[in-house]
Amino acid sequence: MADERGMDSPAETALRGQEHAPLADTTVGDHDLDVRALLRFLAVLTTASVLIAGLMYLLSLYFKKEIAAQDPLRAPMADTSPHSLPGPRLQTDPNRDMRAYRDLEDAQLGSYAWVSREQGVARIPVARAIDILVEKGLPSPVGQPSPVPAEGAR
Repeated sequence: MADERGMDSPAETALRGQEHAPLADTTVGDHDLDVRALLRFLAVLTTASVLIAGLMYLLSLYFKKEIAAQDPLRAPMADTSPHSLPGPRLQTDPNRDMRAYRDLEDAQLGSYAWVSREQGVARIPVARAIDILVEKGLPSPVGQPSPVPAEGAR
C-alpha cells in the first residue's frame, strides 16, 4: 500500500519481495534426526553400562573375600547341618505340667523336712505353723523393747 505520496514503506517493500518465495517443506522429519549419531550414542551407552556392571561385580567379589578374611574361623568340630540343631523344647501339655508343679508345692507345704540340718532349720506344715502362732503369738522384733501401754488406755 502506498501512502499519500505514492511511496511504499520499507516493510511493505520487503513483504512484497517474499510473497512468492517458496517455503521449506517441514512435514518430512528425517532431515533433523541424525540416525547414525543416535546409534553411535546408544552403542557407547550400552558398552559403558556393561563395563560398569562388570567392574561392580568384580568389586563385590573382592569385598566378599575381604569380609570372609575378617570373619573368625569356625570350630572344626562344629556341626552346622540343620538336622543336628535341637528343636524348641515346647510343653506338650501345660495344664498337666502346672498340676504336677502345684502338687509338688502342696507336698512341700504339708510335710516335715530339713532345710539345713547343720543349722537346725526345718520345714513344718503350714497348718502346724498356724497352730503354733495361735498358741504362742508373734515373736517381738529383736533389739526393740516391748510396747508399754499408755496410762489412759485402761
